[in-house]
Amino acid sequence: DYYRYLGRLETKLDIYQRDEGKPLQLTQEDIDSSLTELERIVSQNEEKSDLAKQELNRLINNRLIKLPLKGYKDFSAYFSEREKLIHLHSPDLATVEKMRDVGSASNYLYLHVSYFLAIHEIAKTRKIPWVPSFLVLDQVSTPYFSSDGKPNDDIRSLDKVLTELNQFVVDMDQHGGFQIILLEHIG
Repeated sequence: DYYRYLGRLETKLDIYQRDEGKPLQLTQEDIDSSLTELERIVSQNEEKSDLAKQELNRLINNRLIKLPLKGYKDFSAYFSEREKLIHLHSPDLATVEKMRDVGSASNYLYLHVSYFLAIHEIAKTRKIPWVPSFLVLDQVSTPYFSSDGKPNDDIRSLDKVLTELNQFVVDMDQHGGFQIILLEHIG
């Protein structure tokens, strides 16, 4: 078996050595054709990327309808790829709220959940294999409890988040399934 393995290995090496010795003869037409094909592929990839970014923003905003931000009625969310943050735009586009300024912890939670679910939905529906089909969330209830462990008057907002997470898992069943690992202390 050892000698057979070495024989196969030597044969493969011989094949690669023979290819190195052949001079590469390309015409200008071959080079131009290859460049044109590469430009087409790059252009197509840029178009797919632009469409995916539009879809990401659409999905984030659809989710924010069910998880409305406090103080930002009728604002639209926009993912800034350059800053890797979500910003909010007023309907007339006169006001742009940077993510760090959106206020309450509940708003931050809603934005993060909307973004992460949108990213995973795009990955699942487009069958992107390198994005795992799970999400780990740690203590999403934090914005809704005081330091002494008592729920605040906004506890119903937590129900909205949990309902949205559950519905996402149900919806992703038709795309091969999805798991959310939720680490929590709530009852």
